[in-house]
This record gives sequence, structure tokens and C-alpha cells, in this order.
Amino acid sequence: MRYISGNALRCAAKIIGKTDTTSILFLLFLVICGFLLRIYHLGAPSFWLDEAITANAAAALAAHGTPAFPSGFIYIRSILNTFFIALSFMIFDVSEFSARFPSVIFGTLMIPLVYRMGARLGNRKIALIAALFTTFSVIEIAWSRQARMYQQLQFFYLASIYFFYEFSSNDPAINIKNRRYLYLLLTILFFIGAVLSHEFGYVLILVFIPYFLIANFDVIKKRWKDYIAVKYFIGLVFFILFLVLFLKFMGSDFPHVISYVYENIWLQDDGYFEAYLKNLTAEFSVFFLPGNIWSAVVH
Repeated sequence: MRYISGNALRCAAKIIGKTDTTSILFLLFLVICGFLLRIYHLGAPSFWLDEAITANAAAALAAHGTPAFPSGFIYIRSILNTFFIALSFMIFDVSEFSARFPSVIFGTLMIPLVYRMGARLGNRKIALIAALFTTFSVIEIAWSRQARMYQQLQFFYLASIYFFYEFSSNDPAINIKNRRYLYLLLTILFFIGAVLSHEFGYVLILVFIPYFLIANFDVIKKRWKDYIAVKYFIGLVFFILFLVLFLKFMGSDFPHVISYVYENIWLQDDGYFEAYLKNLTAEFSVFFLPGNIWSAVVH
């Protein structure tokens, strides 16, 4: 039994990217706490308006294979989220609990994902602190208990950024082990997941292209006249256009996203961001006293 447990911890360490057993155990503890906080009395509150819209579309998809309302309108927005909820309905039956369960899963998966990103971009301590905040964040818990697409979007969005960062990295280990194409494939898959979860996923295009050009500026400068490099660049442009058209066919509308961001005044409303910052300040203050005590003990 001890041998099996040791192998399990080593496997988890390889996946997460660190070998410190204490960190792995603490992360597992956070994942368990996060899951329990997100699933506790999950089905108790009744659906609110937006949840009811998603639940009705998912119930129709599970029953008839089409996310159509009784009026005949086909609800294709965030179709991947509707699919996951429909799958949950088929497993657990139609209820508030089963409609919200996919969000619980994605919200819980955010904890190890945030840890991995923190460990990759910073260090193990930063990763654990970030995972701790994600576990107990009121906003994270609240949206992990909704039959909506936002927690799912967050997971696919951040995961695609992580895999794209690995793909764009000049780390020799990635090149030697030939994992670059795997990271590219995972980036594409999670990008598609983000866009089919919410149209905001298209913003990733505006993240990926500038970052890739900046991160690989020296290589591009040396090889911009290379026929093979130009061929790959042209192929990438056509692939992006094809991907946008494919996602539009699947129900996402890129021009609508651009016009929405440009026209909606809530993005310019200081009150929205002020309320968000106040909420974050209140959450961080909870960790102020324990953090000081921990710092005093450690140092």
C-alpha cells in the first residue's frame, strides 16, 4: 500500500511539475476543500433567470438532440457548456444539482491549473498562494455553483494560455523531447473549448499573436526571408481564418464580439471595476492576520 501511495505521489508530482511531497499533499488538500465548498448544498437554490435559459436548452439537447426552446428557437450560444450540462442531465437526471455540476468540476480543476501556472511562471510558494486564493475565493466559489458557462470559460481560457506559453517557450527541454507540437495541439483544443464556451475566448487571438511575435522576435528577424518560415507563416494565417470561420459555423460570432466590446458602456463604468476591487480587498484581508503569523513563524 505504501508503495502504491508513493507511486501515486510521484505521478502527481510529475504532472504538477514539482517533486516536493508536502506541496503535493497541500495541493490535494486544497482541491478537496475547493470541491467540498463548491458542491455543498449545490441543488438547494432554485434556478435564476440565466440558469433557467441554459438548463432548458440543455434539457432539450439531452432529450431531443437539439438545444431548442418550446418556441422553436435554437439556443446555440455557449454550445459546449450546454453540451456538458446535457451530459450531466443524462447521468444524474434533470435537476439544479446536475445542471450546476459541470461548473463544480471546472471550478475545482482551476485549483491545480493555477498552481501549475504559478509554479511555471514563478515558484512553488507563489503557486501554493495562488492556489489557496483560488480555493477560497468567493467569486470562484460563486461561479462554480452556477449553471452557466463562465467557470468553464475561465478554465479553457487559462489552460490555453498555459499551453501556448509552453509552446512559445525556448526551453531546450521542450525542443529535445519534441513536445512543442503537443503543446500547440493542446493550445488549439483548449482555445476551441474557450470559444465554444463563450465568445470572449476570441480575445485569445489578440493574446497569442503579439506574444508569439515578441517571444520569438530574434528567430523571426533571422529567418524572415527563409522560404520555409514564410510558408509556415502564411499557413498559420490561413489556419486562423479557417478556425474563425469554423467556430462561426459552430455558433460563435467574432464580429459580434468586436462590436459588443466597442459599443457597450459598462466596460467604461468605473463602478464595475471599483466593486470588483473592493471585493478582492475584502477577500485578501481575510488572509492578512494568518499571513503575518505564518511569516513570523517562518522567519
